[in-house]
Formats: sequence, C-alpha cells, structure tokens
Amino acid sequence: DGNHRSVAIKELAFDNPSYIAGSNILLNIVIENRPRKIRQDFVDVNKNAKATTSSINTLFNTRDPLSALVSDIVVDGTIEGLEYLNETTELLATSVSKNSKKIFTLNNIKNAISEIGGYNSQSADIKNISEKLNDDEFKNQLINRIRIFFAVLRENPIINQCIVDRESTPVVREKNIITSGTGIIVLARIAGKLFKTFDENEVENEVRRIMGLDWSRGSELFDGNILIGDKIVNSRGAIEAAVEKVEEHLGYQIN
Repeated sequence: DGNHRSVAIKELAFDNPSYIAGSNILLNIVIENRPRKIRQDFVDVNKNAKATTSSINTLFNTRDPLSALVSDIVVDGTIEGLEYLNETTELLATSVSKNSKKIFTLNNIKNAISEIGGYNSQSADIKNISEKLNDDEFKNQLINRIRIFFAVLRENPIINQCIVDRESTPVVREKNIITSGTGIIVLARIAGKLFKTFDENEVENEVRRIMGLDWSRGSELFDGNILIGDKIVNSRGAIEAAVEKVEEHLGYQIN
C-alpha cells in the first residue's frame, strides 16, 4: 500500500526539491509471502486508518468546486477586503479550541457560503451547490454575495473586536453566538434568502440589519432554540427555529 504516495513524493522531489529538502519519511515495512495474509493486512490497515477531518477535506479537495472556492477565498485571499478570514479561520481542526485566537473553522466558512448560495448546509443540498458552481454565472453571483456578506460581517462589533484585539477572542467567543458555527449558519441562511428577495442596492443594508441584532448569549432571540441554558445547540430543528424567530423579529416574510 502507498505506491501512489511514493510516486507523488518522487515527482515532487524532481519538480520542486526545495519543498522536501531536509524532510524525513517514516516507513513501516511488513514482509509477508502468504497472499491471504497480505490481503488481511491490507483490510486491517484500512479498517483502522484514521479518517481525515472535514476541514482537511475542504482544504485539500480541489476536485470539489465548493471546497476549491472556500480555499481560494480563505487561504489564498482571492477576494480583496476579506483577507481577515485567513487570519481568523482555523484551517485544519474541526472545532476552535477554547484558548484559540481564531473565530471560525474552515468548515464553518464552507457552511456559510453554502447557505449564502441558497443551499442548506445541513443536508444533501451542500452537494448540489458544488454541481451548480460549474455554472460561471452562478459562481460569479455567489462570489459577489460572499464579498458583501463577509465584508459586512467584519463590521460587526463582536467580530471586529476579535480582529482588532486578537487576545480577547477566546473571551468574546465564549459570550457570543455569532462567533459560533451554529450562529453563522443562522446568519448566512437568512442572508441567503435576502439575496434572493432584495436587489443589489438594498440587500447590503438588509444583511447589515441582521448583523446588527443582539448576537450575545443573553439575547432573547436565541433562547430556547439554538441556546439551551449555556449550551449552543446545532440541530436542524433548533437552527430553523432560530431563523424563523429572527425573520419574525425583523418583520421579514421570506421563503
């Protein structure tokens, strides 16, 4: 097992030797001449292999148009003005650790982009948006929505504090919902509906209205739906209930 990896390393050594200069590779070589045992070893290794995290899959899966778009924006900074996402996004882990200065994970951003595009990130819809991104018109429209959404998000006082004062981020995250993966799904899902309802001249102000709400853990808007006691709940029902409550609070009648 691992022949494809060794070939890739060999090609890298020839094409870009500086990338692997001084590196070491640990190999575990098992010698076995019994075909049946070889097959069993192969099964055992693959059954117990550690699965890659969803964030790592997003970061490296360039065949998936949605993952590639997320990586372009967050890692490569292809949208001017959104460079802060690279500084504040945890790229590899599935969650942000308690004392981290990061705000969101890469998959949180991926979920938000899916919702902005009008696709439910908690269902099979997220696969459909990848297929839709092969349409250049849709992709350009989505990139424009992403530019507006995350530029306005940066203006939010809670997010802005995390950017300006990185040391305060752990405390800020602990006190607010907008800095959670669940909170950004609620926010992005409503924004996705607004992008379909309002024209380009109006939608930015409408998105700003949502982000101007009280997104703290003390907010009555989220009590009993995505906030149960001091715990943030990320179930589909809880998120949908929070979306409906915010829409009702703001007087929206959108589908």
